[in-house]
Amino acid sequence: MREEPGDPDDRTHFPHVYGGDLPLDVITKVIPVTVTDGVLGGWALSRGPGD
Repeated sequence: MREEPGDPDDRTHFPHVYGGDLPLDVITKVIPVTVTDGVLGGWALSRGPGD
């Protein structure tokens, strides 16, 4: 997973998954998010154990 801009003209970064389908058994946490005026909020990419 990489944090990358969704739009080259916008500095907001979003998580992107590469390499095909994401196996559901690797999901360790679900974080509710909000979308306001097209802006995703309420999430942060985990940096490691305990995040």
